[in-house]
Amino acid sequence: MIISASRRTDIPTYYSNWFFNRVMDGYVLVRNPMNAHQISKIALNPDVVDGIVFWTKNPIPMLNELKILHDYMYYFQFTLNSYAQDVEAHVPNKQKHIIPAFKKLSDMIGPDRVIWRYDPIFLNDTYTPEYHIRYFERIAKELSPYTKKCTISFIDFYRNTSKNVSGLSLRDFPEETQKSLAKELAAIAHSYGLLIDTCAEGIELQTLKAPSSIDVDENHHVKGIYVTPQMVSSIRDGRASIKPTGEEDIYIPCDVLIVAIGQNIETHHFEQAGIPVERGKIVTKSTGAFENLPGVFAGGDCVTGPATVIRAIAAGKVAAANIDEYLGYHHEISCDVEIPEAHLDDRTPCGRVNLTEREACERVCDFEAVENCMTEKEAKQEAGRCLRCDHFGYGIFKGGRETLW
Repeated sequence: MIISASRRTDIPTYYSNWFFNRVMDGYVLVRNPMNAHQISKIALNPDVVDGIVFWTKNPIPMLNELKILHDYMYYFQFTLNSYAQDVEAHVPNKQKHIIPAFKKLSDMIGPDRVIWRYDPIFLNDTYTPEYHIRYFERIAKELSPYTKKCTISFIDFYRNTSKNVSGLSLRDFPEETQKSLAKELAAIAHSYGLLIDTCAEGIELQTLKAPSSIDVDENHHVKGIYVTPQMVSSIRDGRASIKPTGEEDIYIPCDVLIVAIGQNIETHHFEQAGIPVERGKIVTKSTGAFENLPGVFAGGDCVTGPATVIRAIAAGKVAAANIDEYLGYHHEISCDVEIPEAHLDDRTPCGRVNLTEREACERVCDFEAVENCMTEKEAKQEAGRCLRCDHFGYGIFKGGRETLW
């Protein structure tokens, strides 16, 4: 479980005592946003928390108590930009308090675990592109020994955003100006040895909108798509269902439409043949066999639903071995490659290799991979982290197959 604390509320600034109390008690109570009367108790002990992401403009109230988190993995997304008190009235003086706090935090937990965020970027008569360039360089010079990465983003106008910035007389911020400013900031970041990326720029996620029809022009080129507004409805099979709101379809203009389909199991013909199917998945015993269909076995995604390759391989092993026995044989599969005996205590703890990304100004020009490949040295190190799931994970024999073939 990964805890985001929190993009909606600056917990380190305003609720650090509450947060540490929850950690020490080992749980937090969470109200279901769809059912105010349903409250769940969520464990917060290190065994279930894989990591914590703190989002803050001022971590000072938290710094002296970070030792409480010594058993947890965590890092900070630290927003530090160039705006004055007219924009950030509740943020202490940055030169006297916030920049020293950034440095102290970095000294405490390491520069890899403190990400500098310069966002959101907007323009008005005071905060011009030239202003942002000038002050971004000043901050980058101060922070470069204390962080390795900077994330920038440009302001997005949502309903609450528009209300909160109504007194700032914001200027238009055309895409060309954004690109030009981003290029300048990237050059400054690189000059101080900082990686720089953008936060979901140009991407808008619209949920609960079901595609209903596609609009094309006289040449059958796509012009837009109509979507049907939906809403969360009653609980079915333990999950909230979705239903149309009854509102008119919404038209979304577009130049390119990419259909991203999920996966589903084609079970109709199996069901017609008498094979048991439940909720789109074939139902078998743990051995891969069926209750009343001798000699028929199944395994993999058609039984589990879309899962991992490792799990499918394990199901294949189980089915193959049980088919072998069903046919009256007891073959033992040999391997021409000598595989070392599997142990869990012969691995030197090692962090995961973090893939680097190509520069955003390069990525927008092509459809090549966003991430750079590992070097040979990195690939070998990653391979050395293998925990032998063929023996200890989903790759082991299951379903009555606890021994070798």
